[in-house]
Amino acid sequence: MNRKKKNNSRFPDWTEPKDLNPADWRSLKIIKKYYDEGDYQSAMNHAMYNSDTEIREAIPPNVWLEIGGQLTSTGRERLRTLLETYPEK
Repeated sequence: MNRKKKNNSRFPDWTEPKDLNPADWRSLKIIKKYYDEGDYQSAMNHAMYNSDTEIREAIPPNVWLEIGGQLTSTGRERLRTLLETYPEK
């Protein structure tokens, strides 16, 4: 199932967090590419099998949910904060 995403997200870019290195950024960019293309299964597979925990934790909770992940209580709090910080326009 292809669910092509528009690139006009209300959220800021999350593919280059300051606390990760360029190799980690590449991994996040691959996950984001799959996500933007609507290929959630490939995004989740890359996150789960080709990425470290640090990389998975850098994926925004709303994206994590959409690609098929589940949120911990910390993830739910991060999602609440994200939605409050970037309300819909």
